[in-house]
Amino acid sequence: MPADYDPRHLAHRRAPLDLLSPLREAAPIVHNPTIGGWMLLRFDDVQEALRDPRLSNARIQSYAAHLRQRGEDPGPIADSLAHWMVFNDPPRQMELRLMVAKTFGVRSMARLKASIEEIVQRLIDRLEPAGKADLIADFAVPLPTLVIARLLGIPEVDAPLLKRWSDEIALFVATSLEVADRRQRAEQAVLAMRAYLHDQAASRAIDTDGTLIGTILRAELDGHPVTASEAADIALSIVFAGHETTTHLLGNGVRQLLSHPDAWQRLVAQELSPEDAVEECLRFEGPVNAVARVVREPHERFGALLRPGERVFLMLGAANRDPRRFDDPDIFNPDRRDHRHLAFGFGTHFCLGALLARLEATTALAALATRLPNLRLLADEPDWLDSLVLRGMRSLPVTF
Repeated sequence: MPADYDPRHLAHRRAPLDLLSPLREAAPIVHNPTIGGWMLLRFDDVQEALRDPRLSNARIQSYAAHLRQRGEDPGPIADSLAHWMVFNDPPRQMELRLMVAKTFGVRSMARLKASIEEIVQRLIDRLEPAGKADLIADFAVPLPTLVIARLLGIPEVDAPLLKRWSDEIALFVATSLEVADRRQRAEQAVLAMRAYLHDQAASRAIDTDGTLIGTILRAELDGHPVTASEAADIALSIVFAGHETTTHLLGNGVRQLLSHPDAWQRLVAQELSPEDAVEECLRFEGPVNAVARVVREPHERFGALLRPGERVFLMLGAANRDPRRFDDPDIFNPDRRDHRHLAFGFGTHFCLGALLARLEATTALAALATRLPNLRLLADEPDWLDSLVLRGMRSLPVTF
């Protein structure tokens, strides 16, 4: 069954599920020529595909091979992204994951909690006197960016640089369909960010102060100590993954809570826990609309023949609204007790930073509800990203 879902269309950006939900109910798999691949939209099918070894995460390597066959140079972005764990399959993916796993574990999060609380309070201090703000630019962007900078051991003053470069890389990684020169812009950002992180890594070659860059440099990759260049690429992937999704979790979450005043007032009155609110925000309108895979082995799914090299998009947003999985899935209900959604993925590639994202989001919601109880939206319809992968807003004007 063909599908015409196209995030370049304003209506599709504003309400993607208005199109994707009927597609999900009509067929288990659909082909979309606009995005150049197949789409899986049902919860069980997406969950199964997330752990299916016939579907590969090594799509950057596939992309680079395709360019070389055409006589083109894949460029620095393909070389850099090949070191990102999200673009690798086991065992390489697991080797990269284990290198930094402790930094994102329960004990590390407990140690980081006070720092996150301090950053949250400082950001609210800055925006509170004005009585209004762009919650994305003034809060949801700087919070995870500053947290990741602190984890890596990068000077806080340089955090905006990381964000600017990451935004350019996102045009390519998150499949922005409206920006024609996204590859060129992403490559320039990769080169600049690589050079900066290489210098940071080189200065920490014998550092044992507990920073994430120091942790990476003390690890091994392919049987040899990690070089400063390799550490820069791994750190680059953490910078990108560590703030893009958290920014959109915060933005989407606050918008949903303010669009449901009863839920917001219960949060203010401490009758609704920030943890429950965050889980329903993740399920109802999570920060990741889709993840992509490349077919590694030919196989059939629901009568469709999937050939090696073809792309398959696992539509997490649609899966998390599947009525086969959740009762009344299109109702925002923070009292749900079933939090087994797919917002952070599933299986081997379950989001490494899930604990960190949850900690930042719950800390932020609790502080906003306490400090800005009269928070309300200023715009009826936000400016949504045109991304196929990410679900988020460019801005969210609020008053308080």
